[in-house]
Order: sequence, then structure tokens, then C-alpha cells
Amino acid sequence: MELYKLDSDVLFLKGLKTGTATISVRISEPGYEHLPTSSVTVTVTEPFVVIPSDTVYLLPTTRYQFKLAKVQLKNHNMTYNLITLPDK
Repeated sequence: MELYKLDSDVLFLKGLKTGTATISVRISEPGYEHLPTSSVTVTVTEPFVVIPSDTVYLLPTTRYQFKLAKVQLKNHNMTYNLITLPDK
């Protein structure tokens, strides 16, 4: 996993491969030594978004055009790379 600090209390973890990973953290500030280490297991997958992301209400058998994009973090900026979907 790679760690990117976005704000003072927001971190972005980048999975280097898919699967599960256990992340452990502890506060290193003076006065918090008594707090135990905290761990969580996360599942790493490819992040993606559906475009448009607004709520769409459809009747059964309705066709709807949408795009799928992979989310990437580059230089602390989110970018979306379109994924080519097969035509039907």
C-alpha cells in the first residue's frame, strides 16, 4: 500500500495489488502513548465511477447510456480514465 496525505486528517491509501490488507495505526503524539494500536482489514479493488453519477429512475426494459471510469490519484488530484465498454 502507498499512503498519500491529502489534508490534516484525510489520507488516501493506494492498493498496489488487489486482495485484502491489514492496516494498523497508532497515535505518535506525546500524551497518547497509553492508547492501543488500532487495526482494520480492507479489501483492495479497482475504484471506478459511473458517469453521470446523478440518480436516474428507469422503467423496466428501459435503455440508458452511461460511461464507466477508473479513479486514479495523480499528484494529489483525482482523475478519471474512461473504460471502454463493449457495444451491444
